[in-house]
Amino acid sequence: MNQDIDKGKIILVAIAVVIVCSGIALGFMVGSGKLYQSKDDADFDPMMDGVDTDAVGVYQKISAEEIKEMIDERPFIPILDVRTKEERMVEWIDGSAHIPDFEIADRVESEFKYKDQIIFVHCQSGRRSAMVAKKMVDMGYTSVYDIGGIIDWPYETVK
Repeated sequence: MNQDIDKGKIILVAIAVVIVCSGIALGFMVGSGKLYQSKDDADFDPMMDGVDTDAVGVYQKISAEEIKEMIDERPFIPILDVRTKEERMVEWIDGSAHIPDFEIADRVESEFKYKDQIIFVHCQSGRRSAMVAKKMVDMGYTSVYDIGGIIDWPYETVK
């Protein structure tokens, strides 16, 4: 009977060690950013094929076709609409976030916490999206892509 208790204690200790080690490993993963899409992980992502992930400190212009392909495969990539509320009420890309260009400095960091996540930015014609993309890069965002204007978006929108 004493041997049964000793085996039980050994099993409990082994389980406790596994749980502690798993917690430590998870802590390292969270600390290193491995639980969310990171710019450093982009080399291993087939959806990033053809996207210049080494361009740090500059935003990139990307075609609607490239964006659509990426969104179809990974619909959680945010699209940021920087037009006014009135412009957005006329037409918008389904699922897009909305922060008017004049509110970017005040709101973007609270709504997009991970500065190395991929973010697509668009406006009406492309002028404001370029300015906002540059502003976001200046704020430390590293994977900002300028879609341009919704007037050039050839895919479905909500009206």
